[in-house]
Amino acid sequence: TGVDVISDNVNSIIEGSTVTADNLSSQNINDMHAVSVLASGAASNNGNAAVGAVGIIVDHSTQNNYASGSNFTLTSGLLDYNTTHKNNLTAVTGNVALGNAGSSLGGSLFAFAADNNINTYLKNTEVSAKAASVNSSAVDDIYAITAGGSLSAGSSAYQGAISLLVNTGTVQSYVDGGSVTTTGSANEKSPGIKISADKNIKNRQYNGQVSGSLSENAVGGAVTTTINTNTVKAYANNTKLSAEKGTEVAAKSIKFVESTPVGVSAGTGVAVQGSVDTTVLTDDVFAYISGSEISSDVNIYANNDTTVKTILGGAAVSGKGAVGAAVYTNVITGDTKAYISDSQIKKDINNLIVKADTHESLNVLAASGSVSTGSVAVAGVVNTPVITRDTIAYIDNVDSITNNANISNIDVQAVSNSEISPLSGGISASAGAGVG
Repeated sequence: TGVDVISDNVNSIIEGSTVTADNLSSQNINDMHAVSVLASGAASNNGNAAVGAVGIIVDHSTQNNYASGSNFTLTSGLLDYNTTHKNNLTAVTGNVALGNAGSSLGGSLFAFAADNNINTYLKNTEVSAKAASVNSSAVDDIYAITAGGSLSAGSSAYQGAISLLVNTGTVQSYVDGGSVTTTGSANEKSPGIKISADKNIKNRQYNGQVSGSLSENAVGGAVTTTINTNTVKAYANNTKLSAEKGTEVAAKSIKFVESTPVGVSAGTGVAVQGSVDTTVLTDDVFAYISGSEISSDVNIYANNDTTVKTILGGAAVSGKGAVGAAVYTNVITGDTKAYISDSQIKKDINNLIVKADTHESLNVLAASGSVSTGSVAVAGVVNTPVITRDTIAYIDNVDSITNNANISNIDVQAVSNSEISPLSGGISASAGAGVG
């Protein structure tokens, strides 16, 4: 058994300061790289064999990178506020239980829970620079293998392989109060003012188990669970924004979830095998400007992109009765919003672009099988995808008339695209009755 708890507070702060410099950079970085390998085994000739392998990692961190009540004059250059958080984890958890006369019982469990809050902001701060960037970024790259095997020659065999990945928190960048004035950009393709926040998650779980009995029953289960509840925000509030190369406010959440819970149970008595995958993704993504004065082109963009790939299967083989089941549940919820509200356009601008974009891609292969030379064989598959999301882009109470400002191009888009490709089936065969 291994339990690791990581708790970090990383702060970069400037308060009540007047700074004149060529460039100002504030970098707040928190990296976690970990490898977890846990293996256990048990064998018994006359009695029972029982074994377990448990790995648990908890990561709780808060990062604050900000300036408050300050004045920055950057004569030649760049204001760069950047906060990054990275989790890179590889975990392998496994067990083997071997029993001769008695039963064999084995179980493998791996759990990873992350609660990360990343904040980058300027509060009541005056900025004059060539270009200004306020950015928060979080990356989670998790790779987990959980496996187990149980075999008994003289009695029953039981085996389970379970993995759980939980990711929660907030990633946000913002400017609240004060003003930001820029005369150029960091490079030809970037805007003069950039406020951005992004969350990128890769969760990969590969679970497998085998249970076998040469004389009695065999029971096995493979379970994968993914839970993500995150908020990603980029915004400007009650701020004067003036940028010759434009202002960009962008929030983005990208998720890739892959899981493969599979298992086989075989016994001369009753064989039961279940494979279960549950994925719950609740993400809110907001990009907006509110209560501000704007003297530049504006591009506001909120993007929420989800890809889920799942292969699950369960097979049971028995001399009496066999039951095989595969159960898949995927729930995707959350709001994606891009907007500008309660603001004034102070001068002629070329573009006012507001876009919210949501995309989901679900690819699921679920199968179960059962074979019995005895009375009954049952195979079942349950496949339940649920998607409930709001994708909204709007302009509300934006005044360009008071200052006789002309907007050449206004583009407001809300785009939602879902691709669901479920493939499932069950097959059973029995000398008695077969149900699939």
